[in-house]
Amino acid sequence: MSAPFTPPSQPVPDAVPPTARSAVSPLSRPGFVVSRALRVCAALLTLVVSVGSWYGASTLNSFATRGVAAGLPTADAPLVPGQDIGMQVFLNKESDPENVRRTVEMLRDGGVTWVRQVFDWCELETDGRGQYWDKKNNRPSWQKYDFIVEQLTQAHIRILARLDNAPAWSRPGKGTGACQPGPPNDLNTYADFVRNVTTHYKGKLAAVQIWNEPNLGGEWGGAINVVQYVDMLKRSYAAAKEGDPAVLVVAASLAPTLAPPPENLSDLTFYGQMYQAGAKGSFDVLGVNVYGLGEPPDDRRIAWSRFNVSRPVLVHDIMVKYDDTKTPIWATEFGYNSLPPGWDGKPSIWGANVDEATQARYLVGGLDRMTTEWPWMGTVFVWGFRWIEPPGTYGYFPGPVTGLKEPEPYFAVVNYDFTPRPAWNAIRDFIRGEAVRPGQIAATDSIVRAGAGWVRGTDGTTTSLVGTGTDATATVPVRGTEIAAIGEGAVRVAVDGRDHGTVRLASGKTTTLVANLEDTIHTVVLRPADANASVRLQRLLVGRQPPFAWTFPLFTLGAMIAALGAVGVLVREAIGAGRARRVASAWHAAAAVDPHYLTAYDTPSENAPDERRTPPPPPLGSGEPSA
Repeated sequence: MSAPFTPPSQPVPDAVPPTARSAVSPLSRPGFVVSRALRVCAALLTLVVSVGSWYGASTLNSFATRGVAAGLPTADAPLVPGQDIGMQVFLNKESDPENVRRTVEMLRDGGVTWVRQVFDWCELETDGRGQYWDKKNNRPSWQKYDFIVEQLTQAHIRILARLDNAPAWSRPGKGTGACQPGPPNDLNTYADFVRNVTTHYKGKLAAVQIWNEPNLGGEWGGAINVVQYVDMLKRSYAAAKEGDPAVLVVAASLAPTLAPPPENLSDLTFYGQMYQAGAKGSFDVLGVNVYGLGEPPDDRRIAWSRFNVSRPVLVHDIMVKYDDTKTPIWATEFGYNSLPPGWDGKPSIWGANVDEATQARYLVGGLDRMTTEWPWMGTVFVWGFRWIEPPGTYGYFPGPVTGLKEPEPYFAVVNYDFTPRPAWNAIRDFIRGEAVRPGQIAATDSIVRAGAGWVRGTDGTTTSLVGTGTDATATVPVRGTEIAAIGEGAVRVAVDGRDHGTVRLASGKTTTLVANLEDTIHTVVLRPADANASVRLQRLLVGRQPPFAWTFPLFTLGAMIAALGAVGVLVREAIGAGRARRVASAWHAAAAVDPHYLTAYDTPSENAPDERRTPPPPPLGSGEPSA
C-alpha cells in the first residue's frame, strides 16, 4: 500500500489573503499589452504608408503620362507625315531674290520638308475684288509669290500658306492702311480669295491656313467673334476644295492666352466654342501655337492657366470631348525667345529668356517630345527660320528706328547674315535622325524609301504602295517598340538586319509585323514574300510602350501586398484582443471563486514581493499510484 500523502512544509496558499495577491491575467500583463500595441501601430503605419505611397505614385504616374499614347494607334487614328519638321519663313518680305534662293538651299540641305509662309491677301488683291495686278510695279501680283513657290517646290519642300491680312477695300470704314487685321465685311470676298489661291497654285500648295490667331483683337480687328470665324472657316473650306480638292485646310492657330474678352479670348475657350458653333468637318487639320515661355519642354504641368509645351494636350482633350479624334493637330508656331546678353530693347513677353545653347536644347527636346509622345500631333513648325530686317530695325524697317528694339527676331535659328545659331545646328541634326514615330502614316509617304519593284497603285480612293518580286525592298526608319501594317499579301520583315519571318496581311485589318522591340530607332525592310504575288501596303502604324511602363503596376502590386499584410495583422490583433478580454474575464471570475486558481505565473503581490504561489496540493487521502 502506498504511504499516506504528507503536506508540504511551506505555508498553504490560504496563509496569504487573496487580496494581497496580484490577480493579473498573463494576457493582460504590461509586456504583453505593449507588444500588442507596437504590432498594431506598425500595421497602421504600414497601411498608411502603403496607401499614401500608392496615391502619390498614381498621381505622379498620371502627371508623367498625361497625353502620352501607348501601344499601336487605331486604324482610324489621324494620318501624320513621316517627316514632320517645318520652319516659319518670311520670304514675301525679301527684296533680294538671291536671299530667297539662299534660304531655300539652307532649308533643303538641313532636311526641312515643310515651310509656313504668309500669303498676304492685301498684296495679291490690293485694289479691288478680283484684281490681281500690282500697279506699282506694273506686273501680275502673283509674280513675287510665284517665284517663292517655284523655289520651294523645286527643293521638294511642301508649303503651308497662311492666308490673312485683309485689303483696305474689303473693310471700308474699319481701319487705315493697305493691309488690315480682321475679317472683311463680306466673308464671301475672303472665300473667293482662298479659291483663287488654291486654283492658281493647284498641286503646289500642300495646305492653306484660314487666318491667324482670331482669338486676339489685334489679329481680328476688334471684338472676338467665334461664330463669325467659324462662318469664315466653313466658306473657305468649300472654296479651297473647289480650287484644289487635294489641298489640306488648316484651321487658324490660336494665341495661348488668358486675356479677357471682348478684346481677346482664351485659346481653349475659343476652341471649345468653335466646336459648339459647328466647326467640325470644316477643316482637315487643327492648328495650335506652342511656346515654351522659358519653361523646359519636359515640363508636364498641365492647367488652363499654364502656358508651356504641354498645352496641346488640353486642346486634344477638347477634340476628344467633341468626338474629333480623327483630325490631327499641327503646331504651326513653336519657339523659344533667346535675347543676346546685355539686351537693352523692349522686354520679352514670351516668358523667361533662355541663352542660345538652352534655346537649341529646348527646341530639340520639344520636337522630340511632340513627335514621340503624341501620335495625334502632325507637322511642327519652328518659329522661325530667319528675320529679314537688319538687327535692331524690326518693327521700323524700312523706316528709321524711333524707339526701343523689338525682341521678336530672337526667336530665329539663323542670324540675319545667314550664320547659324546653335538651334539651327541642333534641329538639323535632329532631322537627320528622324524616323517614323508613333502614329500612322501612309505607306506612300516620302520617308518610306521604296526601291525597284515598288510602285504607287490606286484602288478606288485609296493610294497604296504595291511591291512585286522578292528582291523588291522598301526601307523605313522607325522609332517605336511595335510595328504594324494595313494592306494585303504576304510580306517578309527584317529589322536592323535580323529576319523576322513572313507575315500575311489581313485585308483591311491592322496586322502586327513585329513587336517587343527596344524603344529606339530601327531600320525596317519589307519585301514581298511570294515571287508570284504582289503585296499592297496602305498604312504603316508604329506603337510605343514608354520606358519603365512596368514600374507603376509593379509598385501598385507591392503596395497592395503591404496593405493587405497590414490589414491582416490588424484583423489578427483585433481577434486576439477580444480573446484576451474573454480570457481575462474568465481569469478574474475564477480567481474570485477559488484563490488557489492563481498560479506561480502570477506577479508577486505588493506586500510579498518575493512570494511565488504554488499549485494547491492534491486532496488529503490520496496517495501515490500503486506499483
